[in-house]
Amino acid sequence: MRLRVADLMTRAVEQIVPEMSVREAATLMRERNIGCFPVCDEGRVVGMITDRDIAVRVLAVGRDPDATRVDEAMTRDVVCCGEDDLLSDASDLMSRWQIRRVPVVSARGDLVGLVTLGKLAATDASVSGDVLKQVVQPVERQS
Repeated sequence: MRLRVADLMTRAVEQIVPEMSVREAATLMRERNIGCFPVCDEGRVVGMITDRDIAVRVLAVGRDPDATRVDEAMTRDVVCCGEDDLLSDASDLMSRWQIRRVPVVSARGDLVGLVTLGKLAATDASVSGDVLKQVVQPVERQS
């Protein structure tokens, strides 16, 4: 049986807005015990912000987390997949882009879920192991 992303994705995905302060986002991460949020504008994914984004792009460079907006620290080029895509396509995206989470969007482009490496591992350990190897390997850069 070929599983679709909709068969495995987490449907109840919290999202935050670009105008929120980084401190507010970090506080929500702590309260919810999660490491990232999709950033949405009227239901459409415009970015992702992770705990690492906050540490590296805000705190490490001395920016004020209360005065820094999420859209100043988030990753803008977000790789998404569709809810009708095959799970193997989502795992290919994770491998190719070295990411652990992929927002799932509807045909209209609205956020409808999130598929994670952890969910893949629960379904098919061999696939998730291959994806994990790709995600954690450093990218080789051409000189």
